[in-house]
Amino acid sequence: MSKRRIAAPASARPALRQLHILARRLKIQALHLEAMPKKDRAAQLYRRLGYRLSERRLMSKRL
Repeated sequence: MSKRRIAAPASARPALRQLHILARRLKIQALHLEAMPKKDRAAQLYRRLGYRLSERRLMSKRL
């Protein structure tokens, strides 16, 4: 069975705004988002909302 990713709905922007509000209330200092290389629309949205590329590398291991 292949995993199929679905594009973020139009509600992504309001959801991220709510996340930002909650994070500020909880005094969270940074949020880190991940976008797959082929997900240009997601990366563009994140950039418009003020997110910037980090020099860190995300490393994962599937279990």
